[in-house]
Amino acid sequence: MDHNEDREIEHPDIWNFEKEFIISFLQKFKLGQRFPEEKIRRAAGILATNATSLELPATGYGRGTAVFPTYAMMNHSCMCNTKTVINEDHSIQVIAQAPIKAGQEITNQYMKADKPTIVRRPFLREKWFFDCCCGRCSDPTERGSHLSSLLCHKVKCGGPVVPSNPVDYQSDWVCMSCEAVTCLDRVQ
Repeated sequence: MDHNEDREIEHPDIWNFEKEFIISFLQKFKLGQRFPEEKIRRAAGILATNATSLELPATGYGRGTAVFPTYAMMNHSCMCNTKTVINEDHSIQVIAQAPIKAGQEITNQYMKADKPTIVRRPFLREKWFFDCCCGRCSDPTERGSHLSSLLCHKVKCGGPVVPSNPVDYQSDWVCMSCEAVTCLDRVQ
């Protein structure tokens, strides 16, 4: 998918950059018929939402991305069942890191797992245009890890404060011990 409707609305700066530095450039050199704006936008959208970093050496190579069509079709889960390895020749290996039953979806992780839900979900929305509702994102305690949890501010409590609805960006937070409510503004 190219997510161009979302990209135009949510990332007007990038949308305008593409117009000025890619589309106008090609039109300037009379390549507009060969590469119409619609096709350029589609290619840019596919690259933006489906490409994988090639993890080139830090110096002397710049940055690179590639689209691996089969790999790009895998969905994200913050509790994925595979691990992705990018080999020296830039090929990709997808290795099961948990048992996968016949018919079960094979998932990968679009970002590192070391971030709390309050950070992961907005980033996934911003970059890939979806709201993750996996088992980890849906659980206020993040499967018992409490990576997003705060300490209750009530005197003599100190219990874990978690979002009352972790998949609602506007949710207030509540202490699991004393049930004190903390408004989202105080959390952020």
